[in-house]
Amino acid sequence: MNESTIKTRRVDARWEVLQSWIQKLCEPPAPDWFALERDSRATRVKEGNRRTIWKVEWNGMTVFAKVADPPHSSIRNRWKEWLAGTSVEREWQACRKAAARGVPVVPALAVGVRRGERPRTVFLSESLADARCLLDVWEEVVDSEFGRSRRRTATDLIERIARFFADAHEQGFSHQDAHPSNILVNSGAGRASEAVFVDVHSARFFKGPTPYAETMRALAHFDQYFQRRATRTERLRFLRSYWRSRESLSRVNTDERARLADLAEAKRVHAAGLAHQRDRRLGRDGKYFSTVALGNGWRATLVCELERRHVFPEPSIRDRTEREWRVILEPLTTRSGVQQGSLPPACGEDLVIEHDSIRGLFRRLAATAGRSRHRRIFEACHRNRHRDQWVPLVLGFLEHRSCGLLDASLLIRARNEDGARVFGKVVSRRPSLPAPEALQ
Repeated sequence: MNESTIKTRRVDARWEVLQSWIQKLCEPPAPDWFALERDSRATRVKEGNRRTIWKVEWNGMTVFAKVADPPHSSIRNRWKEWLAGTSVEREWQACRKAAARGVPVVPALAVGVRRGERPRTVFLSESLADARCLLDVWEEVVDSEFGRSRRRTATDLIERIARFFADAHEQGFSHQDAHPSNILVNSGAGRASEAVFVDVHSARFFKGPTPYAETMRALAHFDQYFQRRATRTERLRFLRSYWRSRESLSRVNTDERARLADLAEAKRVHAAGLAHQRDRRLGRDGKYFSTVALGNGWRATLVCELERRHVFPEPSIRDRTEREWRVILEPLTTRSGVQQGSLPPACGEDLVIEHDSIRGLFRRLAATAGRSRHRRIFEACHRNRHRDQWVPLVLGFLEHRSCGLLDASLLIRARNEDGARVFGKVVSRRPSLPAPEALQ
């Protein structure tokens, strides 16, 4: 049963906290939850996407704090927060609702929201002793166990996680982002004794059991993370164990071939959605791509970190920061143009530069209103690679404007002779969903 909560206001923040935890929240030894970067008792565990997770230890207690800064103040983000609340507020509500239904989630302790000039939100959750993410537990099984020992240990873990998923879906809970890093298991000697969901801010709740279509979507999402980490037999064993545990599915479709076909279609739709999601990063500043103003009329879009490293290893191509790119590209921006050629080896790889002059008023107008040829090549390259199709890598493009119109562009390619060969080996080993004929 859910413990009752108390809404309170402390200093410049409003809190909702468990009744049994109200005294611990702001008692004198407690840290400043909105400024953990200045507290020696807090250790940064994870950082990214304007959110930081801290592990805080004091008075013999261990608490995880998810600190979120407000997203970029776009109209979409403002409407989303006004209608549904901040991400940590949604996570707090989801944890409370899931716990009321008996779905194992990380124990939520409190949520705090600070408005004003320095807005920030904090979500506090209880630390689970000896808990590790499912991905780490599975990789330990794969690396340390062999033969029959691996089969026994893997089978036990598979069946427990399958029942865990099935029980949650029977309660009408769908995580929406249930990858193995968002599932914590308490393990001993490679055996999972308990599992909980974390990061549940986007979870969906249904009045009855999770519908069949949503079930297929969730299974496709989960299978996508294990298609390179587990064998076909292990993944099929998970599906069979899950379907045996889902009581409501027995009234929907009992034909295993039809279920596998539905799951394959859900995987196709999910893969297409992921590819389009990666495509949207091309025009944004973030972890993988960066748009930089270089001066003298030049502007560049560059690759900072290569995506899909597990598909395209390409060890001779290293990631670069925006500062490193500026040092490399500075000679190109101090002159009106360069001839097609090759820069000196930089950071262990050759960069090939292609130059394109845009002459004529109509061509310049068309390139400015639309996209330059080099920009189209850059976007086509990464759209193909987002769909696991190998093409020669393009690391960035530069465009020069004068009087507001494009008049030149540069394309930066990586000279990587072994890319196609390495990619061919990786793809040939990649397992896919088992075909219906494999069931016989």
